[in-house]
Amino acid sequence: LYIFLGGQQLSGINAVFYYSVSIFQAIGFTKTNAEWANLGAGFLNLLVSFYSPVLMERVNRRPLMLTSCIGCGIFLTLLSLFYGFAQHSSIFPPLSVIALLAYILLYQIGLGPIPYFCGTGK
Repeated sequence: LYIFLGGQQLSGINAVFYYSVSIFQAIGFTKTNAEWANLGAGFLNLLVSFYSPVLMERVNRRPLMLTSCIGCGIFLTLLSLFYGFAQHSSIFPPLSVIALLAYILLYQIGLGPIPYFCGTGK
């Protein structure tokens, strides 16, 4: 997911959070409910960010990073497909929300924190 907006480049997690209210509204949420869903997505991001350093100590960073990269690719693809078909069937809007939340979860266990912890070597 890469979006260019007049000098602003958004990709990945930034694009998801920037457009999450619009995504929620487009799949049928009211503006208020979309804002609450966006708050819930941010809260999920915060909760997982507290757990990810603990997870990195218990599991090697390489499998976490690979899982995160592959999972994020899969769930971004699914999010775009479900979002595209949301107007055609009532099953796709909830699947869009699940794909968005799964993307946030998988991003935060690997792609989000691991590059900051790998800066120093032993």
